[in-house]
Amino acid sequence: QTDAERWRAVESQQPQDQQRHPGQPYDPRRAKVEEQRRALLEERRRAQEEAQRRAREEEQRRAQEEEQRRAQEEERRRALHQAQLDRSRQMEEYEARKRAHHEKYRKMLEQRRLEVQRRRAEMERRRAELIARQEASKDYEAERARDLSEMLDTEDFLSQTDMNDSGEISEYPERLPAPRPLSKEEVENDDS
Repeated sequence: QTDAERWRAVESQQPQDQQRHPGQPYDPRRAKVEEQRRALLEERRRAQEEAQRRAREEEQRRAQEEEQRRAQEEERRRALHQAQLDRSRQMEEYEARKRAHHEKYRKMLEQRRLEVQRRRAEMERRRAELIARQEASKDYEAERARDLSEMLDTEDFLSQTDMNDSGEISEYPERLPAPRPLSKEEVENDDS
């Protein structure tokens, strides 16, 4: 029950104003009751005005609170939407950075693979060259050893033949005799 309803209930229980007859004598008790009644009515009026004022203030307060709540809700909704946009933007940036990093890593791996392949090919080429040089060196050494062996065999054969006492090989003397001058008869016979 509100204040206004309570005051209306009190007013209904109070006696109504009664006009004093002009010829009726003055009654102090009646005047006092009338004064009390007027004071009570004034107090009721003030209380009613105060209640109405409080009701208006309460309504305004509720309206302001509702407006603030709506504003806060709208701000929260906008903040959430902005956060979602920022999160989406951050996710896009993260995905872009991730793709760039993967591409960079893939290129680096490809470069390393090509470098390893190039080094392996270079090592194979050098190994083949080394093997070829070793084979050539072996062939050269073998040929040289063969030639040297043949030379040694020939020298040994000649030295062994010269040292032989059988005289089988001294068909030609080591030093030819100096030619003697022809005699006169030999010259004449040669001319004839």
